[in-house]
Amino acid sequence: MPGTPVRRARRAREHRMFDDPEFWEKIFDGYAEFGSLPKMARELQIPYKRLYYQISNNKDLNNRYKEAKRAYAEMTVSQIQDITEKLEKGHIDPASAKTIIGAKQWVASKYSPIEYGERQTIDMQVSDATQLHLEALRQQMQETKDITPKKKQITKK
Repeated sequence: MPGTPVRRARRAREHRMFDDPEFWEKIFDGYAEFGSLPKMARELQIPYKRLYYQISNNKDLNNRYKEAKRAYAEMTVSQIQDITEKLEKGHIDPASAKTIIGAKQWVASKYSPIEYGERQTIDMQVSDATQLHLEALRQQMQETKDITPKKKQITKK
């Protein structure tokens, strides 16, 4: 068998973990709370690339990952509101509150750009002019045209 015994044991452990539904619950719950997939991979001693590959190639896992990102953005917005309340009560220095709020706003805008970002959606339809031209040429080729010259008639004077 290829690979060292240590590598084989590590891969077998990863496969067992990836097949366990509770593992994915732990991953997405942790991600919704901490917002860092590399941190979760390090904590569980799994290579980040393999974890991300599993998530990106499985449609169900990818949807759950997106939901966890939105949940983290919601939690970040809640933290911003808490900081604002503390600022209003005078418990936090305004300069440091501004910095913290700015960083958390950035995180929320990146994790949920549709709800909290400054992203603009543009509906645009692009038509390929080459395809339109080729289609017009095909249409012309299908129509038969009589291009034979007419016979000359001699007129008498």
